[in-house]
Amino acid sequence: MSEGVGRVAWWGLSPAMDPVTTLLDAEVVQADGDEPINVLLVGASDCRHMLKMLAAAKRGDPPYNKGRQVNVYVVESRMEVVARHLLLLSIAMKPTEELGLQERTHLFLELFGNSHVRPVTNEFLCQEATRLIRLVTDPDEMQQQMPWFRINHLKFRECDDLEAILKFWRTDDTEVFPIAAHWDERLRSFYKQRYDVRTNLYDWDYSMNISEKAPIINARQFARWRETGLAFELHDTTYEIPNRTLASGELLKSREGTVARRGYWGDILTGPYVSFGIEPTNEKMLEKRNDQYVKSAVDVSEDEVSQLMAELLPAAEAADDTGARVTIHVLSPNSLETLTRKRKFQHMFHAMFFSSSMAHLLSPDVQLAAKPNARLLMETGKFVLALNKEQTQQYLDKTIELAQAAGFSPVKPPTVNDAVYVCKRNEDASQ
Repeated sequence: MSEGVGRVAWWGLSPAMDPVTTLLDAEVVQADGDEPINVLLVGASDCRHMLKMLAAAKRGDPPYNKGRQVNVYVVESRMEVVARHLLLLSIAMKPTEELGLQERTHLFLELFGNSHVRPVTNEFLCQEATRLIRLVTDPDEMQQQMPWFRINHLKFRECDDLEAILKFWRTDDTEVFPIAAHWDERLRSFYKQRYDVRTNLYDWDYSMNISEKAPIINARQFARWRETGLAFELHDTTYEIPNRTLASGELLKSREGTVARRGYWGDILTGPYVSFGIEPTNEKMLEKRNDQYVKSAVDVSEDEVSQLMAELLPAAEAADDTGARVTIHVLSPNSLETLTRKRKFQHMFHAMFFSSSMAHLLSPDVQLAAKPNARLLMETGKFVLALNKEQTQQYLDKTIELAQAAGFSPVKPPTVNDAVYVCKRNEDASQ
């Protein structure tokens, strides 16, 4: 399965959502209370949930009332994913005089989901990477410019890794990461003897999977992404420079032994459309003609991200005095096991999200970090196209078993049609 899904999750396989809303619906927290709210995101893979929470706080939606502190703790599997969080969130929060709304939306989507970017986007990446290097190496500067993003929980080695990733991003050598060759290599490895008929397999996957689960994803755009890695072509121009934020290193076995190799090790099956492109808040995006969607997931992604960016613009220009303060705390990759043992994190989290790529980390010890009435959000295998229907059901059953072993039970019976399902902590769970 990993051949198509990849070893690194660059984007999520469930739509953007605000985990805090599940707390309000269940009265886990008071809408007008002032107690801090603590959220744990395990393997979210992108910043979609964070953007939702930041926007809700800017609007002052309950329970993001003025004066309340919302802490979002993030655990990812790779520092490269953390670096992308830092980059994409910095784009979202830039002042208007530095970056207009349309351009920031397009920059965000290009760097988020495209294998190649425009020259102007590459130039921006080099400049922004230089700025971010200065921030991650100077805690005082980071606190001044991005007080809502904390990396103080990272080890020195991890901060060094973060700096090294950013330095790679700003390189002048556009050929240092030939992603087109890496992408084709992945396709050949995945399809093997079927490589020459792969376009037919794109169509088959779309008609048998995507068209049922997310029909707003356009068949032609889906096939183009499958072939080239280009998901968001928002300009009538050439996307020719490799997107270095999608590079990561892997240790591979060879005849000479284990060797380190940089390449593209992410998803080549589903695509980056699920995060922002399949559940529009703007109902006009769902218009149909002749039983076909007028808009596509690309249009929806642009509209959704643009809305989020517009809501966050004032927060980037002035002190946010409308709603709660949201602070994102990055934890060490794969630190969940040690986190549950620390006194600081015991009975701390009101809401916890586990992605399909890191659900295996949901151990019984996780309940030690949960509030007595906490909510657990589990991502299903709905958009893991490497799974057939039977395997998707088996995966769902397995996640339910993991949740129950950790002291949680589904609020309502989940199905394979759910991208995420919510669990509540059992009253008799370990205190």
